[in-house]
Amino acid sequence: MNYNINMRNYSLKRAFTLAEVLITLGIIGVVAAMTIPTLISNYKKSVVESQLKKVNSTLAQVFVRSEFENGQMGNMVASPENAEKFFVNYWKPYLKISKMCETYSDCGYDSNYAFVKPDGTRDDLIVIHGSRRAFIGMDGFIYIVCLYTIADTGAIQPNTNVIIVDLNASAPPNKMGQDVFVFEYVSGKSVFPRRSGYTDEEIKADCSATGRGLACAELIRRNGWKIPDDYPIKF
Repeated sequence: MNYNINMRNYSLKRAFTLAEVLITLGIIGVVAAMTIPTLISNYKKSVVESQLKKVNSTLAQVFVRSEFENGQMGNMVASPENAEKFFVNYWKPYLKISKMCETYSDCGYDSNYAFVKPDGTRDDLIVIHGSRRAFIGMDGFIYIVCLYTIADTGAIQPNTNVIIVDLNASAPPNKMGQDVFVFEYVSGKSVFPRRSGYTDEEIKADCSATGRGLACAELIRRNGWKIPDDYPIKF
C-alpha cells in the first residue's frame, strides 16, 4: 500500500505544470515563427531554380531543332508583314502549346501591362501586340515570343529576339526576377538568359531593387542556376 502511494506521489511530482506546458509551447511557437518563413522561402527558390534551368534547356532544344530544319532564323526577318509566318514556321511546331492567347485575358491577366519591376512599379512590356505571340505551355508557364519591336521613333526593329516566361502563369506577383524571367535567342547559336553578354556589374545593376530585372535569369545562371544569398528580390 505504501509503495503505491509513493509511486503516485512520484508521478505527480514528475508531471508538467500548466505553466511549464505553456512556456514550452511558446518556445516552439517562437522557433517555428523564425524558421518556417525561411524554409518556405528556400523552397520557393529551389522551385524557381529548377524551373529556370528546365525552361532554358527546353527553349534551347526547340531552337536548335527549328534552325536545323528551317535554316537560321536570321535569314527570315520578322516584321509586321511576316511575323505570323515567322512564328508558325520557326516556333509553333516545336513548342508544346496548351493555348494560344489572342488577348491578355486569354492568358489570365487583368491588363496588357501585366508585369512589374523589382520595385513593384509597372513595367512597359506588354503581353499582346502584333510583334509578339503569347501562349500557355503544357507546363503551365506563359510564354511570350517577341518577334520585332517598334522604337520610340516609330521605326521597326527586326529580330527582337526576346522570350518572356511567367513561371506561375498569370498568378501574382508577375514580378521581374521573381516569377517573370526573360531569355533571348541568337540566330545560329542558341537560347540564353537575357543580357548574357553583359558584365557582372551590368547584370547586378539590372537585377537589383532599382533595376528593371531583365537580367535576373542570367544572374542566377552565372551562379550555377542557384539564387545567390544576396539576391535583391525576396521570395
